[in-house]
Amino acid sequence: MHAWRARTGESGPSGEVAAISVGSLGSAWRLGLATDLANPKAVAFFGALFASLLPAGLSTAARAEVVLALLFMALTWLVAVAWTASTGRVAAAYQRGRRAIDAVTGGVLAGVGLALFPR
Repeated sequence: MHAWRARTGESGPSGEVAAISVGSLGSAWRLGLATDLANPKAVAFFGALFASLLPAGLSTAARAEVVLALLFMALTWLVAVAWTASTGRVAAAYQRGRRAIDAVTGGVLAGVGLALFPR
């Protein structure tokens, strides 16, 4: 029920969203990279995906091409999301709907977890 609790310090008295400063562009990039590399779920997911979908006889060069293509697609997607989410209008809209988004997302994830629970 954390999503429904009141939060403080998210916006100013007029509702404007305060920017979070991480310093330079380079430090923001390093923070994002460290966050992604520290996520073992992503490594497990992509490892399982590669193991199950790539043909067994695929050459090393072809495997490298697949990895590079996936890296390019992920980078493109994440840059697009970051760029879009960093605009004032989108950030303000998210802050207004944050509680509902968190509650719905939590409910969906809990439902998926329950559906996967063995009976």
